Amino acid sequence: MSLTIGEYLKKLRKKQNMTLESLQEKSGVSNSHISRIERGLREPSPDTLKKLSTALGADYADLMEIAGYLPMDCITRRLERVNRIDPATAKIKSVLSEEPELAIFWDQLSKRPDLQLLFKQTKNMSQKGVKQIIRIIQAIEEEEGK
Repeated sequence: MSLTIGEYLKKLRKKQNMTLESLQEKSGVSNSHISRIERGLREPSPDTLKKLSTALGADYADLMEIAGYLPMDCITRRLERVNRIDPATAKIKSVLSEEPELAIFWDQLSKRPDLQLLFKQTKNMSQKGVKQIIRIIQAIEEEEGK
């Protein structure tokens, strides 16, 4: 069973510990309208989805697909793109295959949008350089966690 757009938006909002009011502030969409969407009483317009995607840090095209605004062939092409591993990711996985602790840490980091550009830049780095970058980020994370 797939999620409705309302259920998906609610899940995104809750995952970020956002209230309806805080999402309203960030998106400009009234909290009552968001609530109606989440409960399945209203369908969001593409404009509303754009505002919510920005506020939630979600991919606009993903929201458009879930809401049913994009045709199935478009969804299929997007899934194919999403499932491909880019060269930088493949290189990092290969480099870290011998160091499980760093590989686990990198797996968590790789999901952070604020670090995506950094990881794309590693494709021309040496193996040693890639490991050093990840160790530096790990040290910073540990220091901030104290």
